[in-house]
Amino acid sequence: MKKIIISGSVVVCALVVYVLFLTPQSEVGKVIELGEPTITIVRTDSGYEPREVVIKKGEIILWKNESNEFHWPASDLHPTHGIYPEFDPLRPIAPGEDWKFKYDKVGEWKFHDHIRANKTGKITVTE
Repeated sequence: MKKIIISGSVVVCALVVYVLFLTPQSEVGKVIELGEPTITIVRTDSGYEPREVVIKKGEIILWKNESNEFHWPASDLHPTHGIYPEFDPLRPIAPGEDWKFKYDKVGEWKFHDHIRANKTGKITVTE
């Protein structure tokens, strides 16, 4: 019985060391420097301008808030953002602030304002 307890303790300690010191730390909250944007989409009081753009894979869009209210650009479907979950700043963008996103997936990506879901648009990413 004593050997089983010691063996179990060793396994638990090994797992704790692995989780704490050998696994990669989460990227959440880490600031990633992106390059220069290819295009800018501006959020005005009336919606996104332009509402539809075509870019190439790997290009960056600057999302600029020139409205008088917070906005939150995110992929469809509202409210889960599950179609392209990486495309989500995970927080509202304040008036005067901006956010960049690099599009690494080819496809047609509809988006909306998570706070005002009737503000919509579409990003088409080609090879």
